[in-house]
Amino acid sequence: MNLLTRAKMRAVTSSLTLVVWFGILLPGFTGCVSAPQPLAPGVAGAQQVREVLGRWIEAQGGQRRLAAIQNVQCLVRAEEGVGHNFVRSIELADGRYRYDLMIGAEGSISGGYDGQRGWQDSGAWGSGVYPGQRGDPFWSVWSLRALQMENIYPNRRLLPDENIDGRVCAVLGLTPEGKAEERWYFDRQNGQLLRVIKPAGGEESVLTYSDYRTVSRIKIPFVVKVTGRGKTLVVYQRLSIKTNVAVKPADFSPTESMLRQAEELDNLLKRSVDGGALAGGESKSSLVHATISSATSGIKTDLMVHHRKPGLVLVEKDSAGFGRTSSGYDGVTGWENSEILGFHLLKEGELNDLMALSWLGADPHLRERFPLRSKMGEPTLAGRKVIKLRMRTFSGLSGRFYFDKETAWLLRVEMEENLPAGVQAMRVEYSDHRAVGAGNMPFSVRYESGGSETVITCNSVELDVEMPDSLFRPRTETD
Repeated sequence: MNLLTRAKMRAVTSSLTLVVWFGILLPGFTGCVSAPQPLAPGVAGAQQVREVLGRWIEAQGGQRRLAAIQNVQCLVRAEEGVGHNFVRSIELADGRYRYDLMIGAEGSISGGYDGQRGWQDSGAWGSGVYPGQRGDPFWSVWSLRALQMENIYPNRRLLPDENIDGRVCAVLGLTPEGKAEERWYFDRQNGQLLRVIKPAGGEESVLTYSDYRTVSRIKIPFVVKVTGRGKTLVVYQRLSIKTNVAVKPADFSPTESMLRQAEELDNLLKRSVDGGALAGGESKSSLVHATISSATSGIKTDLMVHHRKPGLVLVEKDSAGFGRTSSGYDGVTGWENSEILGFHLLKEGELNDLMALSWLGADPHLRERFPLRSKMGEPTLAGRKVIKLRMRTFSGLSGRFYFDKETAWLLRVEMEENLPAGVQAMRVEYSDHRAVGAGNMPFSVRYESGGSETVITCNSVELDVEMPDSLFRPRTETD
């Protein structure tokens, strides 16, 4: 491949990457991709799993003492970089919890889980109420639920022993219902939990437990270190621990005002998504012809996007001088076949990009991706009365979203810079909304970022087109 061709390929890739910003900026989003199914242990393996967990229970103080602990209250110092934040937390044996995070100049963040709903409230970050919980906080005191492991992790298996810092560890593969497997490491000599590795959006978070001390006659690690991508993300140092303190049920639930606002904003987002011809419409399939134009490079890419519910995708791209590229997802496998680069299977990030691109700006997962929201008023935008929201992901990606007050159409997004995620500030304008079937979609989406401008223009849309399964299967031939 000559240098000119390589340069053009980079320009095309840059344009397409900009267009699929929803997918690439949100680590952990899986769209329609199913979590891997765990392997159930055999009879002998199940007995060994119970023995490892039994030794862990004894190492903490024994079943009787653990059963007597109804709640644990902690003051935790969270060290991130050179900053020091503090968390006050209280966890109950039945799984409910609440935390109050003090983060200096940004104020405080409160959140929790009341057994049915998770919630978070912050003036700076927005608030959100969502079904279930995001997962256990990294600073969670596992002693509270050590006796409930069979319920929390219904799928368990014994993995080969591993050596951690000179200590031989029994390793268990533990899988929560409907989620990916975690790996738990227990010291073979004393039974203590030393490490947990959790999947996190294509990467892994490693939790290391140390400095065990006795509190109310049970052993609790006072230091929890979290690492990811080869670096330390945060170290939680427990400064004080109390057990069986007096609690109020209301402490673990969102307030009535938070629930009212959450319902109002969620209804707005639901209207926006359900009104989309591709995202929320009743049609089972769509065929879209579109063009991506880069004002910076002058390159145009023709797109033909096949989409069949629930989540089957084929995107065919044709750029002058580069031949054709086909990318697809058949419900199991993501793949790409390029006349220049050949065939390869898509990694998780590439598959997320493909899913995002296939919606051409009409994101059906807006509600799930941005669970933290706050209303910023009702200004006027291009002569329309709009509802302006500040929305944020749990990973820190945030932006301002403008919805038409009457129709709930998304008209503009102003994303904020997020250096840890490699995200530049960006503005996206949605216009030329047209009726398509029972819904609507923007036929023009303009992206501006870092001095560059890219426009995606929809040329035509066909709904309920016959699309056989074979259309989405990998095309391995490269001729």
